[in-house]
Amino acid sequence: MVVRVAIKPVLLEWAIKRSGRSMSEIEHKFPKVQQWLAESYQPSFKQLEDFAAFTYTPFGYFFLQAPPKEMLPIPLYRTLDSYQEPNEASVNLMDTIQTMQSRQNWLRDYLIERGADPLSFVQSANIHDNVAEVARHIRKTLKLTTDWAAKHTTWTDALNFLRETIEDIGILVVVNGIVGNNTHRKLDPQEFRGFVLVDEYSPLLFINGADGGAKN
Repeated sequence: MVVRVAIKPVLLEWAIKRSGRSMSEIEHKFPKVQQWLAESYQPSFKQLEDFAAFTYTPFGYFFLQAPPKEMLPIPLYRTLDSYQEPNEASVNLMDTIQTMQSRQNWLRDYLIERGADPLSFVQSANIHDNVAEVARHIRKTLKLTTDWAAKHTTWTDALNFLRETIEDIGILVVVNGIVGNNTHRKLDPQEFRGFVLVDEYSPLLFINGADGGAKN
């Protein structure tokens, strides 16, 4: 016996929009999706599970009364031009941040269990501080001279050196151009180039590897 599930069309519409997939992709994978939306036909439990996976939607969301309001847990992220306040972030960005938070939380717990001290430079500056003074403090913390980049033959060598230097002081640097290990979910550099997750034990810097200026 096939068990069919009554799902509110608004939840299906929200999941489709949230996924970033086109309606043609959805219809190719689920030929009866228009009937689901019109409530003239209901998906089976298995079809709904497949639909959830295809639209990167937590399965339980389809049983809510209305779509949840998802808010990114970071105040800003880096875009091509400047910094962007989170508004309607893509599911790929949302999932990436959540994955990095999980990694950061694991590392934080590990370091605390090992008796690590909090990093003194975390939150040592604010937006009201003098920019030049903050830059000088960053160079001092990283033990960089003002001409450090010129000492490297190529920009990739300089970038790799900078990454290693940042990691040496306790900042986790992650470069990835896809969501986790899913090669079908590429991160869009037009949406974001990177973000940071502040923590006194395990600060994390994520760089969008799909950005032409980044290197895995």
